[in-house]
Amino acid sequence: MNDTVKDEWLQWENHPITAVIKRELKERVTFFTEQLIEAAGKDPIRDAEISGIIKGYRDFLNATYEDMEGK
Repeated sequence: MNDTVKDEWLQWENHPITAVIKRELKERVTFFTEQLIEAAGKDPIRDAEISGIIKGYRDFLNATYEDMEGK
């Protein structure tokens, strides 16, 4: 990716709204993890859905410019 895209990524990464979104997603990861712990095994389909939700949130939270650059 070029420097313009990297600059835009860094602006987004450091924007206050991004911080709010990431904080909310971290809270959701905690919530869904607790749900999974409490009800694991009762409904395997729901367990898989919750696991997918957690993975999606974590993928977003852990994304880096370098990750995007390689795609």
